Amino acid sequence: DADIPVRQKIEYAKTRFEKKQASFEAHTWFPVKIKGNMPIGLLLVGDPHLDDDGCNWPVLLHHVEIAKTTPGILAVNIGDTTNNWTGRLMRLFANQEASGKTAQEFAEWFMLDSGVCWLLFILGNHDAWNDGGALLAQMAKRFGTHKLICHDWEARFSLVFPNGWAPKVYASHDFKGSSIWNIMHGLIREGQIGEEADLYVAGHRHNAGEM
Repeated sequence: DADIPVRQKIEYAKTRFEKKQASFEAHTWFPVKIKGNMPIGLLLVGDPHLDDDGCNWPVLLHHVEIAKTTPGILAVNIGDTTNNWTGRLMRLFANQEASGKTAQEFAEWFMLDSGVCWLLFILGNHDAWNDGGALLAQMAKRFGTHKLICHDWEARFSLVFPNGWAPKVYASHDFKGSSIWNIMHGLIREGQIGEEADLYVAGHRHNAGEM
């Protein structure tokens, strides 16, 4: 309202900033405590696009089975769970077998009912379109057997082991920078001039590389 004193508006703005700052700090380099002394493994899933006709379901289901039956496996989804077409791209639903409703059912199965012990779900650009991000966040709240972390675009966390070792993992849907000579350029760039971590993980570009 026009009659609210400026000092009151400043206090409101200050409170909003403090809340955002606290949220950012709580979600940046947050600890994930690992219980027990047995080995663990990270299963990193990149851009499954579950509703796309090109989704390799035999390989995906094989990896799901590995995650379900191997003790100590924690899974991380790097984003773009479905195509989730929006705007003018919605016409592409006509060129794929799965409808928008089926895509949501695939995503719900992957997150909630596949039996995978998810540590982290990152929301990529496809997930953020329409109300996809909100839908995945609501699904995460219903995840009753494990505290599932759902982050927009990136997550920076440390795995804290009982012996005190705490390697840092920087998982992002993608990192800035690209090169026709090296598909790892964005990750290497982040490691050289960005945030320090022990493991950098990215997806988005639908290619494969490691270093």
